[in-house]
Amino acid sequence: MKERQSIDHQVRRYYRVQKLDDERLAAMVRGGRSRRRRRVLRLAAAAAVTAVVTSLLWWFPGIDRADAVAAEVLLNHQKNLASDFEATTWAALDQGLDRLPFTLEGPRAPGNRLAGFGLLGGRYCSIQAQLAAQVKLVDGRGKRATLYVTERSETLDPLAGQRRPREGTVIEFWVQEDLFFALAIDTAEELPAF
Repeated sequence: MKERQSIDHQVRRYYRVQKLDDERLAAMVRGGRSRRRRRVLRLAAAAAVTAVVTSLLWWFPGIDRADAVAAEVLLNHQKNLASDFEATTWAALDQGLDRLPFTLEGPRAPGNRLAGFGLLGGRYCSIQAQLAAQVKLVDGRGKRATLYVTERSETLDPLAGQRRPREGTVIEFWVQEDLFFALAIDTAEELPAF
């Protein structure tokens, strides 16, 4: 045991006196900063490219706006994130999502699409940079759907009545009073028209 303490003591003493010269230490610090700076610049460039592509998708006349919103809704639906607020009633969910600038209410989905679906809960999200509720629903067979609710707007209202099938999921848009709804529902079969 004494021998081990002696070796430990010698190792500590050796490393206590070891130093990097100032020039080498400064070069290492500069290298760390430049790596961080490059990483930050890459992230900023990626964010800028994403912003430009999103803007082009939204404002370029040849791009279908419904497709851009459907892609955004599908991405959030596929993430299948857990609910921040579990609720089985719309009133309870509205109370839990109290930062929404509107009263969250149950939808009257076209063609009674949500018949048999129960409310599981919800979380905050956004649609085209507008604060929205992302509501998780499931039916008795375990089929899931995600409903997105936000305020009506000049950019979203024209999408009402449109449907976009994507990767085994159908995304539908409609308006109800002062709210805009987007429904992403997993389906193997084609849904009937609105």
